[in-house]
This record gives sequence, structure tokens and C-alpha cells, in this order.
Amino acid sequence: MNKNENIIIFAKVPGIGIAKSRIAETEGRDVADCIYRELLKETAGQVDGFEYHVAYTGAADPGELKQYFSHAKGFFRQEGHNLGDRLKHAFRYIFDKGYKSVCAVGCDCPAMQREDLEEAFHFLNHDCDTVIGPALDGGYYLIGCNPHSSAALSAKQWSSANLLTETLGIIFANGFTIHLLPSHPDIDRINDYRKWKKQLLAA
Repeated sequence: MNKNENIIIFAKVPGIGIAKSRIAETEGRDVADCIYRELLKETAGQVDGFEYHVAYTGAADPGELKQYFSHAKGFFRQEGHNLGDRLKHAFRYIFDKGYKSVCAVGCDCPAMQREDLEEAFHFLNHDCDTVIGPALDGGYYLIGCNPHSSAALSAKQWSSANLLTETLGIIFANGFTIHLLPSHPDIDRINDYRKWKKQLLAA
């Protein structure tokens, strides 16, 4: 484990009506909560063996997240009006702790592999300014940078199919180097979840 590396996990404290709103619209809030808890377990497995912190929202304290992420180096609240603000605050918080290579991930990409995280840190540690794991919906499931390249977090079109394109434009405009990881699907709607489970059964 490289002590300069850290993963920031963006997570909501689980509870009825907290997460997976698009699944809740079609399947109900109880189902959405159960699926989100399953995704939390998957994320915990993905980051096992890495050094990580959890940036939480949805409650005044991390609550049950401490059970899911029992090996976290720490928990801190997300701060900001939108995802971009929250990302920038979280990266500053972790950089201030002395970490040099930092990646942020959510809890909705169970297709992400440990190899993707290892690849991300390899490139951040070998003269690459930024790393992105593209999501199939036009966003990304992972973004990583070093302290000098945090301007890569300045996108405006959050939760948009144009997020990846905008972020790449910011990276190129700043002259940063980038490495792209394999693309993976996010779990946003019930069909995404069913497709993932079907793939697991077929594996």
C-alpha cells in the first residue's frame, strides 16, 4: 500500500428515501434502499486493501456507513452546493492530509474492478496528471488527480451526458495529461441493476 495514495468514496448514509431515487420512482423506496445497501457492500469489496476515506451525505453523521466501510481511515461530511463543489472540497481535504495521488469514486459502479483502481494509481504515480474512468452514460465512475491538477474538477454539467466531454475539455485546456480507464456502466435505474445481476449469473 502506497501511503501517498488515497481513495475518496462518495456515499450517502443509507435509509428509506435517501438513495437511488430513479429506482425508487419505479420500484418503491424500500427496493431502492435494499439495492443501495447491496451497492455499498460491493464498493467496500472493491476498495478493500486500499487506503480510503468516506465523504458522506444524507445524515449528520456517517451512521451505518461505518459498518460497511470498517477499514476507512476516516469519515467527513460532503460540503458544497453541487457535486463539483463537493468534489473540490473533498480533494482539498485529502490533499491537506499529505496524500499526492487521489481518486474519487461513487457507490454505483459494481462493474469497476480492483485492477481499474490499481491502474489509476499507477498512472497518477508515473507522471500522469489525471485519470478518468468513463461511465457509459456520459459521466464517469472515477476521477483522479494530483494536487497541481485539481482544476480538472471544475466542470459545470453534473448529472449530464456531457460531463465527460466537458471534463476532458478542461483537462486539455489546462495542458494536463490524462489516462482513460476501461468504460463501465453505472447503476442508475432498475434495468441497469437487472442487467448487472444477469451478468453476474452468467459469469
